[in-house]
Amino acid sequence: MITNTVQTDLETSTKNYIISNALYVGVGTDSTTPTSSDTSLGAEVVRNPRQDYTENTSSVTISSYFTSTQANGTTLAEVGVFDS
Repeated sequence: MITNTVQTDLETSTKNYIISNALYVGVGTDSTTPTSSDTSLGAEVVRNPRQDYTENTSSVTISSYFTSTQANGTTLAEVGVFDS
């Protein structure tokens, strides 16, 4: 049984890990189904630094901005967050 305290601690630890390590957002064109062992995008087009994040009780939203010249005219099919 997982108590509410343990669940809250796990959620907090996970959110803190994401906030500390999700420093870049990349987008790409590969439409292959992702797997749990993937460590990169299949066909990365561009990667930019994380600009901001927001968090609430059970989630973190990462924001990154791409200019109109980055990946313009490209059909994007994948996105990932990275620590470098």
